[in-house]
Amino acid sequence: MTGQSAETAIQRCPTCGAQQAATALECRRCHSDLSLLVAVREQLQVLHHLCLRQLATDRPEQALEFARLRHGMCPDETSRRLLAVTLLRLGRFAEAAALTADD
Repeated sequence: MTGQSAETAIQRCPTCGAQQAATALECRRCHSDLSLLVAVREQLQVLHHLCLRQLATDRPEQALEFARLRHGMCPDETSRRLLAVTLLRLGRFAEAAALTADD
């Protein structure tokens, strides 16, 4: 979902696998409740933006907290990069390198 807006992003229903808009609250095929997926996705975006805001305002320690929360919720490529950049900003080069070595 990286790089896509919420309006154009696609999600799959975890119950039946049907594709639909990432903002859909109910599966169009099986009518499963997808609101939790939408809420988690929104929380991931909030944490990502909070981390970037902290980095932009020269508060890397606070940024690290948000990056770790984001990574804990969804340890994907985006969260690893965010965490690595934050660690680099703190001068913790070995930890940042270890994160990118997993790719």
